[in-house]
Amino acid sequence: MPSARFTTEDLRLLVDQAHRHGLPVTAHAHAASALDQAVAVGVDGIEHASYLVRQPDRPGKPGLAGLTDSHATDRQLQDLADSRIAVCPTLGGLTADNLRRVPLINRLTAEAGITVEEIVESRMSLLRRMAASAFASCAEQTPGSSRPRTTANTPTQSSASPR
Repeated sequence: MPSARFTTEDLRLLVDQAHRHGLPVTAHAHAASALDQAVAVGVDGIEHASYLVRQPDRPGKPGLAGLTDSHATDRQLQDLADSRIAVCPTLGGLTADNLRRVPLINRLTAEAGITVEEIVESRMSLLRRMAASAFASCAEQTPGSSRPRTTANTPTQSSASPR
């Protein structure tokens, strides 16, 4: 079941301590609840932003098949846009042709009863909504905001460990 891995209090403590020392924090967030937390505590970047939710009428799908269980409310997308947090949706190679080349993905999608086209369309649909919300929000921002002007398709710096 997609869910946040930290309590909001622990995540807020982590972000506050990192910011106190001049360090940015990037959240690795697939679950909708994890994205809500990341926005609430003011992380500097979000990787993936899949907005995965568990469908009440069926078990969650494994791996990429779970991307068809993506759902974000208009309010969630507007909150993300208003936060001006940089989002890297991690799209490298997310095409039906590329996904079909991976035997494991073929097996998982067959088991889940979905197609790779459904995975790609679900993800792209969410990203179109994210971009539309972010664009509207950025147009309304006043100059001098404390956060850089970003949109849902603006990559962040790598979240890899320092060298």
